[in-house]
Amino acid sequence: MIDLTKQYASLTAPERIALFIEARARGDTEEAKTLATTCPHSNYRMADTAFTDRMLMLQTIAYVHAARFFQARGCMFTMRALIAIGSSNKENAALYQLRHAEFLAYGEGWARFCHEIGLDSPKVLAAFHLELDDLLDGYRPDIDPDADLTEWLYLDYLKMWNGESVFQL
Repeated sequence: MIDLTKQYASLTAPERIALFIEARARGDTEEAKTLATTCPHSNYRMADTAFTDRMLMLQTIAYVHAARFFQARGCMFTMRALIAIGSSNKENAALYQLRHAEFLAYGEGWARFCHEIGLDSPKVLAAFHLELDDLLDGYRPDIDPDADLTEWLYLDYLKMWNGESVFQL
């Protein structure tokens, strides 16, 4: 029988897998072991995953926040537009106030989350090119953020940060 083990170093990964499976299937544990141990090894250098994983998570949460923020802003401006074009009645005024309170909750929930993890909320957004504070035009000081939504957002961002939640828009 011809000894092909000298050729094993030149096998591609798919070729090595196929030969490994064949050896294991026929019960040839020595051949499977040889295929595994002759596999080329690589050494990698990379940034600490405690940093890179957290930064990626923070960026993802910031993007989720921006998507939610723009959705809430769009709803609020839709109600403002309806009122401006003459659909001003008690129901639309109440809906506008509700949408405005929801919109403000997004800013509050994000600020609470960032404070909790020890970061400045506008700086986090700026780091990912998501400066949203200038988009708070038309803010009405007589309307408070929706407290329940603020709390839900704050807790949801914390759950994401801790890997306990899937992203929801």
